[in-house]
Amino acid sequence: MAGVAVLQREDLEILKELFISGGEGLPRGVVENQVACVRQVIKMRGYETREIIEDLRSASELEMLGGRGKLGADTKTLLRILRYRGESKASQYVKKQFKIPKSA
Repeated sequence: MAGVAVLQREDLEILKELFISGGEGLPRGVVENQVACVRQVIKMRGYETREIIEDLRSASELEMLGGRGKLGADTKTLLRILRYRGESKASQYVKKQFKIPKSA
């Protein structure tokens, strides 16, 4: 997953520069603000599945108190990252936690 995250970071930088277009496109500050949360998601995709699962567990508890996990994401974002990870460990965790049948 870390390799994919590196490629996504590179692609994001290319897209960012495309939208800025050497000063002829959108203002740099506007573009930077829009890509900030995307950078966070890409960064989280570089973490090990185990780390994301641990953070999802702690974030679930902290979210009730208005907090977030150590990775800085809310539970919905962490769950989406796990769901689309394509690893059996992530898939098993999601299915077990949300009681999804094995055939799904």
